Amino acid sequence: MRKTVFKLFIDSIDKQEKWLNEMADGGFRLTGCNRLSYEFEDCAPGEYRYGVRFVHDKAAPRQSLKRRLEGKGYRVYNKPLNFNWLFGTMDLRSLFGAENKTGAQQTAEKKELLLVEKRNDDAPFDFRNDAETVFSHYKIFRNSCVGITVVVMILAAQSVATIFTRFDFSWGLFPPLYSLVFYTALSLVLTAVSINLIHVTKRYTQKGGAKHGA
Repeated sequence: MRKTVFKLFIDSIDKQEKWLNEMADGGFRLTGCNRLSYEFEDCAPGEYRYGVRFVHDKAAPRQSLKRRLEGKGYRVYNKPLNFNWLFGTMDLRSLFGAENKTGAQQTAEKKELLLVEKRNDDAPFDFRNDAETVFSHYKIFRNSCVGITVVVMILAAQSVATIFTRFDFSWGLFPPLYSLVFYTALSLVLTAVSINLIHVTKRYTQKGGAKHGA
């Protein structure tokens, strides 16, 4: 039996890896994935194990890494990072204080994940994620999300001011009450995401090393 699951991860490494292994323990083997969807087929419960490899390299090293993992007998799936879809292709580093890079460098540095599958032999995966690199990745999006949350909260406050004063702070974009409801709901969602990202970056700060051994 085939099964399609739609799922979004804020913590796209640890939480996604845990979830994939839980699916395998439930008798579902990964057969394909997209940004928000996963395809599974039946398998024996616990027959497979999954690891998630964070890739922050240029195109050629990324393909070389994938071939090397496949050469070790692993099954490897490319998984675009959810955040790249949520925030688009704009360079958020330049907006929130990180170093500037040329357009060519930004294009070459596409970040993604490799979902790695192997048969469950109780041995660890023969790869590792560098905690400092993963922390830097999450830090960018944590700072971006916090910044966007502050802006949305200001817009919500402007909507309140518009309701209780005669001056229209909303620039006519939405009726004041609709604006208040929309920006308040959006700020609550963004606040929850920001808190999640703060916890994730704190966890990788404490790790101070690699996730997978050997």
